Amino acid sequence: MSTFKSERKIKLAYFKAIVIAILLPVGYIYFWFILSPSTINEFLLLTNKVQIANGYIIHAEELEDYVDTNNDRSIEKKLDYNFEYTFTLPDGKVIKSFGSEAGALPEILSNIQSHPYPVKVEYLSNNPKINRITATWTGEQNLWKWFQHKVLLGLLGLLFICYLSYLFFKDGRKIYNCDISIYNKSVQD
Repeated sequence: MSTFKSERKIKLAYFKAIVIAILLPVGYIYFWFILSPSTINEFLLLTNKVQIANGYIIHAEELEDYVDTNNDRSIEKKLDYNFEYTFTLPDGKVIKSFGSEAGALPEILSNIQSHPYPVKVEYLSNNPKINRITATWTGEQNLWKWFQHKVLLGLLGLLFICYLSYLFFKDGRKIYNCDISIYNKSVQD
C-alpha cells in the first residue's frame, strides 16, 4: 500500500530542497567572512598603508581542550592562548585589542600581569581598531601567503559546499518529478 502525497506537500518538499540548496552556500559565506573578520582585517593591513605603534601585551591566558582522536580511542590535548594588548595612538588615545594563537603559552608571556610584554602594533591610520601585533605567529606577512591560507582554502570549501547544494537540489528535483508524476497519474485514474 503506497502513501498518497498531495500536490501541496510535494511542492512544499521541493521548495524546502531549493531553500536548503540556497542556504548552504550563503551560510558558508556568512561564516567565512562575517564571523571571521581577521581574514578581511589581515587583507586590509597587507594592502593599505599601516602605522606602527608601541604597545604592550597586558594579559594572556592558556586554554586547553581535549579532542577525541583515532576513532575515539584516544584523547589529545590541544592548547591555544588568548592575549590582550594595548597601544597608544599619536594623539594619545589608548586602543585595547585582543588576539589568539595556537599552541602553548610562550614562557615570555607567563608572567605578563606583573611585567607587560612590549610589542609593535600595526594599525590602519584611518581605522585603528583594525590592528595586529607585527610579526604575530599566525598572521600572514605577505599577500600571496594570505591568499593561499585564507582565500584559496576558503574557496575550496565553498566549491565543496556548492557541490553539496547542487546534489541536494538535483535530488530534490528528482523526487519532485517522480512524486508529481505519481500524483498526476493517480488524479487521472
